[in-house]
Amino acid sequence: FAELIGAAPEEIALIPTVSVGVATVAAALPAGARVLVPRDEFPSVILPFLALAAARGVTVTEAPYRELAEHIGPETALVALSLTRAQSG
Repeated sequence: FAELIGAAPEEIALIPTVSVGVATVAAALPAGARVLVPRDEFPSVILPFLALAAARGVTVTEAPYRELAEHIGPETALVALSLTRAQSG
């Protein structure tokens, strides 16, 4: 896979599920980070960040999928989204 996407093998991580991967990324965010997610995103993508909102002051901002780029600013630490839409799978 690394060769396919032009990455080094050590830059690739294998995870058992998307929810485990998202939780791993979420756990690495610093306190007060701002996360941008599309509206109607899969719960497995959004919920780990919402849990951090209460625990570490992470801000979760939702925006329409087609407008995500317009909502990215210097304070945005992460844009979290899946490549498939929750409505259409």
